[in-house]
Amino acid sequence: MKTVRQNQNQQQEQTEPEADTTALAQVDSTGQEGQASDSVSSTVSKFITRDGKQLEPANKYFLQEDVPFEYPLEALAWTIEDVLYFQIRIDFSGKVVDFQLMNPTQSQELNDRATETVKNTRFDNGRIPAELFDHWFYYKYEVHPPAQLRQ
Repeated sequence: MKTVRQNQNQQQEQTEPEADTTALAQVDSTGQEGQASDSVSSTVSKFITRDGKQLEPANKYFLQEDVPFEYPLEALAWTIEDVLYFQIRIDFSGKVVDFQLMNPTQSQELNDRATETVKNTRFDNGRIPAELFDHWFYYKYEVHPPAQLRQ
């Protein structure tokens, strides 16, 4: 009975979605591993899987945002200007079919609006290699307050 349970656990581990096995690895600005900062935006960041493979950046396949980002007034209290990192899965048509915000800000409204924009972003399926369809990518998304609202 114990062997059956161990085999089931091993099968579950092998069939977990790639998103669950991906971690955000932080590297300092000199490119040397270690000494990760508390703020992802102050480091050069990349996504790697547990087996050491780096996820492809989705930014190079960007086509358009179907839901434009609107900076929330609530976030002005903190003057949030940051880079948000998402893990996204893109299907054969260039649509985002799964996503996860990896470094949320203190403004839930800003996180929600950025997430809504990213999940409604389309990517150029003509430029994405066929073997990468339905795979995970990382997506770097910058948020800035509107120029007229900056202090």
